[in-house]
Amino acid sequence: MIGIVTAMPEERTAVLKAMCQVTRDRHGGLLLYRGQLAQKAVCLAEGGIGTTAAARAAKLLLDTQRPSLLVSAGFCGAIR
Repeated sequence: MIGIVTAMPEERTAVLKAMCQVTRDRHGGLLLYRGQLAQKAVCLAEGGIGTTAAARAAKLLLDTQRPSLLVSAGFCGAIR
């Protein structure tokens, strides 16, 4: 499984649009979205803005989902 961390709703939405068979579940106060992306199992977490929020979301994914790959995906503030 691949873990994906985003910061903002716009980033999460962009990834979710590309995913199929999506389910969601709440862990540690964050929503986790599980599904398929390019025929690979993925779990997506929107952690929030900043390094502390990203670290929290990454740790949650690593601890609960145990992905073989963890990706931080986003637009670096260029969402317009």
